[in-house]
Amino acid sequence: FFLITSVAVAMLTLFSVSALAFAGPALRAPAAGRASARMAALDDLPGASTELFGGKPWDPMGLAKLGELPTQEDRPNANPNLKWLRESELKHGRICMLAFVGVLVQTFTPHLPAPAFAEQDWFNALGSFSSQNPAGFAQIFLAIGVIEGLTYPHEMWEGGGSREPGNLGFDPLGLSKGMTKEQYGVMQLKELKNGRAAMVAWTALVASHFVPGSAPGIPPAI
Repeated sequence: FFLITSVAVAMLTLFSVSALAFAGPALRAPAAGRASARMAALDDLPGASTELFGGKPWDPMGLAKLGELPTQEDRPNANPNLKWLRESELKHGRICMLAFVGVLVQTFTPHLPAPAFAEQDWFNALGSFSSQNPAGFAQIFLAIGVIEGLTYPHEMWEGGGSREPGNLGFDPLGLSKGMTKEQYGVMQLKELKNGRAAMVAWTALVASHFVPGSAPGIPPAI
């Protein structure tokens, strides 16, 4: 778990930086219709009607207003649509849920019987595995790259796409079969909230590693 999710976090970080980076002084205001369409969609997203502040969706950093920021004249769609932002939130939440479980597995459970898996410290496990088994690391890296390439939602940047954010059609256990619309909405909200909690937990684990005692409740063993 930890090996796969660590590589995934690194790759997603690189993709995000390359996608958001731009330079140039020429700016222009976005079209009014495009901005209003973004804001109208915010209230329709799962979770928007649950986490409220002053009767409005909780968005203290104003990320939902990115579409209202000035953009370059030669790049009118430089800022992401809400569909892209929700896809990113769900993806990072899922990765952090796996990563948190991976840390617990790496720290407290028996490992596979091979030297490459022997490292008990979760923070050093990826480096130990990649140095002792570079071919296995390359396979994991390649698999993540293929999955990312096949599911990369480039059309969502401008609000397009034929699927809802986060819905990759991957349900091998058939958990969504037979659900009503209300039941499906409840499951979406649970995933969203657990993903957000996992992102905070992962940040706490990293902070606790570099500054022991900075995250209350995390035992020294982790």
